[in-house]
Amino acid sequence: MYGHYIVGLVELNRSKTATIEREEILDAVFQHFDPSTWPPPAQRPQDQSWEDYECSGESAREHTIEALMGGHFIGHSKATMDQETASGLFERFESFFESNRKYYFGLSFGDRKYTFQHGCAMADAARIGVLCLAESD
Repeated sequence: MYGHYIVGLVELNRSKTATIEREEILDAVFQHFDPSTWPPPAQRPQDQSWEDYECSGESAREHTIEALMGGHFIGHSKATMDQETASGLFERFESFFESNRKYYFGLSFGDRKYTFQHGCAMADAARIGVLCLAESD
C-alpha cells in the first residue's frame, strides 16, 4: 500500500467574496485542490450541496486523526503514526482558522488512482484548507 497527503490552504479576498454565495466560493476553492477536471455545473449532480458534507468539529477531528494514524481504522495492519502525533497535526492545521470555522468531510480530492481519501476540509471567512490522506492498494 502507498499513499500521499493533501495539505493546502487558500486565502480568500474578503472584499471579492463578500458578494458571492458561499456554495460558489467552496466550489471554486475545492476545485483548486483537485487535479482532475470538473464537469460544468449543469452536468454535476444537483441533489447535493457543500452543506451536505458539513460536520461537527469533533467528527472532523475524530475522522482525520483516525486517517492520519492509519492502522485498522483505514484497513492497514500497522499504524502510520501514534495518536499524539496525529492529534498534534490536526490541532496545528485547525489553528490556521478562526473560531467560526466550518468543517467538511466525505470529500474526494486528488488523483483517482488513489482509491480511498480520508480527512477533512475547513473554512472560515478568510481561508479554506484541506488535510487529507489519499491512499491506494
